[in-house]
Amino acid sequence: MLGTSMPRSAPARAPRVLGMAILPLLLGIFFFSASLTPSLIPRDWVVQGVFAGLVTAIGYMLGQFLLSLWRAIELPRLSGRAARIAHAVVAVPVLSMWLLAVVRAAHWQDTVRTRVGMEPAGEIYTLRVLTLAAVLFGICFVLGWLVQLAFDVLRRRLYRVMPERTAHRLHAVRLRPDRVLRSRIAVARPGVDARADRSRRVARDRVPAGRDAVPAGDGHGAVEGGA
Repeated sequence: MLGTSMPRSAPARAPRVLGMAILPLLLGIFFFSASLTPSLIPRDWVVQGVFAGLVTAIGYMLGQFLLSLWRAIELPRLSGRAARIAHAVVAVPVLSMWLLAVVRAAHWQDTVRTRVGMEPAGEIYTLRVLTLAAVLFGICFVLGWLVQLAFDVLRRRLYRVMPERTAHRLHAVRLRPDRVLRSRIAVARPGVDARADRSRRVARDRVPAGRDAVPAGDGHGAVEGGA
């Protein structure tokens, strides 16, 4: 029946912290830490906070995209103890870099400000940056969640009036490599067959007259010698 599909088990969700996937969150934290490193231009806490919040959101979005791509091409996924170990291996250096950046952020800014004759950033510079970046990242996260929710609602409504595969194509681009490969082979097959037929005809034309039977190479017969 139109719009129905065989039931299937829901895909396993990636481990989460406060509703956020761990690996994308770690990538966002890495981007945040990189945004606090010294620069040639001094930044006040507003500019630095906005910049840090935006790059954190971009890092999280990039991580989510990479996870979705990993699932789409059906690569193997870790689970259980192996997944926890892998997360710990990634989290330790990222969180260490974040801690170093937070502790040294004010000092790095003061170093740049002193060279250009500006006043020090102040003791609460880092706290202001962290607060503003967290608020901005939270806003971006909520907006992304609302967009995902809207897509999910649209997809479920499309399921009612059209097959699931068509609904997926209208909902988002979701291609599997095996399907793409089969479609490319199906398109290319007529051309391959035509080139093979031409090669067989050329081979037959080049067989000298009077020779013994020579296999044509197609498994259906042989070319007989001339009279």
